[in-house]
Amino acid sequence: MIMAAGVLAPGVMAQPDITGTLQLYQGQYSYDVGGEFTAVSSPSLLGPYEGITGTPAVQTANGSQGFQTFCVQTAVDFNPGNTYTYVAASLTTVGSPQNNLPLTAGVAWLYGEFAQGKLNGYDFNTGNDPTDAAARKADAGLLQAAIWGLMGEAEYNDGAYTTPTTANNVFYKDALNYFGSLSAADASVTSSDYGLYDVGILNLSDSSGSAQNQLVWLGGGTGYDNQEPAPDGGTTLALLGLSLAGLAVFSRRLGGVQRVL
Repeated sequence: MIMAAGVLAPGVMAQPDITGTLQLYQGQYSYDVGGEFTAVSSPSLLGPYEGITGTPAVQTANGSQGFQTFCVQTAVDFNPGNTYTYVAASLTTVGSPQNNLPLTAGVAWLYGEFAQGKLNGYDFNTGNDPTDAAARKADAGLLQAAIWGLMGEAEYNDGAYTTPTTANNVFYKDALNYFGSLSAADASVTSSDYGLYDVGILNLSDSSGSAQNQLVWLGGGTGYDNQEPAPDGGTTLALLGLSLAGLAVFSRRLGGVQRVL
């Protein structure tokens, strides 16, 4: 019991296996053909986003609340409002011609920072000032371009994306600065270090095949600076109490034997 309750390291959180359906919508912060998109899911994946002060990554689409997300491929499409089956949280993409693209650490970190409303320099327009909507939309374009760049995609030169390149992109540079090098930011997230970011790829599909994959944050992660605590329904306190109770019993059984914790 002590082992089960007391020694689970946060950095080795198991990669989840979650399935359901969702609808994707473009909104006022969608930049050209990229994110931000609003994902309305069933069962809901909204909980962690709602637990952040000000809920900056929560929006309403078609009368329902959803979380804001970004795509990870440039040549796979989706139809706004269609219902898709999702599998979360994969560490690779599905869908031709960009199948099996690995989620990179830079992308996971950037999106996790965004989901928690603390991505440096991102105008979240939390006061809902209409004059700030354009600034958030512009930042969405930069972040989308950074995500594509760090996923190894070619620079996307359609329309408005001719400007936010990796060379002048503040969020791309933030990722490089955080990880210290491009190679580190481009490193693939694996099952063993998934718990650093708690970010994965939503693999979407319907009867016609695979659709544009999206990002999702599931509410944890130890690889962030000054992370705002995400609600866990009291699970952490329960585990801590169980662990301490187990240690107390263990202590009584040991008697005078010295313990090293």
